[in-house]
Amino acid sequence: MNILSRLKSLLFRKIGATSNPKYAAPALECSSLILLCGPSYGDQHYKGSFLLDAVALKEWAIAVGRGVTSAQSLHYAAGAFIPQWLEKTSYQQDSYVTLLDKYTRGVLMSYVLDFYQKGLIRVYCHECHEHHDSIVINVNEEEHHGPLTEWTDEWLCCNGHVLHKEDQEIRWIYS
Repeated sequence: MNILSRLKSLLFRKIGATSNPKYAAPALECSSLILLCGPSYGDQHYKGSFLLDAVALKEWAIAVGRGVTSAQSLHYAAGAFIPQWLEKTSYQQDSYVTLLDKYTRGVLMSYVLDFYQKGLIRVYCHECHEHHDSIVINVNEEEHHGPLTEWTDEWLCCNGHVLHKEDQEIRWIYS
């Protein structure tokens, strides 16, 4: 076997079929409250616990959730499964708080501000030990550096404690 043939066989050899990971539906039924983000997940930017109302989320999922798409197939599968998962919601108030799997949470996290503005979220402040239906949203320190705009999002409870703080940036591309 010449060198070129050997090189081709090494580069283009058949590799055993790789298994595509499949989305596994959550094992727990959904309770009336879903923990979307906060210290329990190890979130660095979320200091408060953001709790979603599962009943209201069900209505959102039917209207919007089916159209949620993602480039990652497991996130897409999770997004498509959300309405079906919420159908089995346990409506017993405060029976337990449901934790989300990585993929369902990945889909829902991009809607945190949307959920708050629609009234679907209650926030628990770990500093004052209170639930809040409303928060104060500040956009601080917006700076422009050529094609770069930077600012800090800061969300506070009614008592002034930080619930969420994150540096943001947009890079503008001019043609």
